[in-house]
Amino acid sequence: MVSNTGTETARDVVPELLYQHRTYDGERAQLEPTIRRAWRFSLAPPDGVGTFPATLRVRWSDPDAGASSLVLVVLVATPGALESPLAATWTVEPITRLGHAHLQLENPGAVPVAGRVVFVLPDHLTTEPESEPAAVPAGGRTTVPLVIENRGAPPGRSYSISAVFTYTESGTHHAVLAETTAPVVGGSGADRIPPLAIGAGALAVALGLLAVAWRAARRR
Repeated sequence: MVSNTGTETARDVVPELLYQHRTYDGERAQLEPTIRRAWRFSLAPPDGVGTFPATLRVRWSDPDAGASSLVLVVLVATPGALESPLAATWTVEPITRLGHAHLQLENPGAVPVAGRVVFVLPDHLTTEPESEPAAVPAGGRTTVPLVIENRGAPPGRSYSISAVFTYTESGTHHAVLAETTAPVVGGSGADRIPPLAIGAGALAVALGLLAVAWRAARRR
């Protein structure tokens, strides 16, 4: 679900969903102020049992801000999938031209875990590499540092950033999501906030229902 919370018409609104290494594009639309719009995606079944990340990026343009985008990550779980015991948290410093951040992974379990971290940043904020391996000892913690580069993000605003740690244990795929906001400093704070808002709850519910449909189809 995408809603226009601004006062100008959002034109050329296009959602793009990345899931299981495939990209799904939604129909282009125009959203008047206060109007909401939902898109439906027919997704391929996941590769196995567990929890998998889905990344939604919505792009649009409006008369004042020009081209803009928002990005959101949600976790899609197959029916009966167990939640990962691992926790992921961010520490982020304000960003000027560059900013430093740390992702902390904590494993309370008795078995060490090895997997991969993927960083999901909005347009104009970048990091290299965007994905890297990570290992978390049993009953321990691991910190993954990264440098965020500002390539045109207006100052005076905070931007949503996400990281997903994925790993497989006992045949089950796990995905652990960490979300926070990164402030970009150096401006007056008068820059416009993107007028579109993504309904995270609505998207999560819709994808959850699709997961149930996948399992039902396999039993036929």
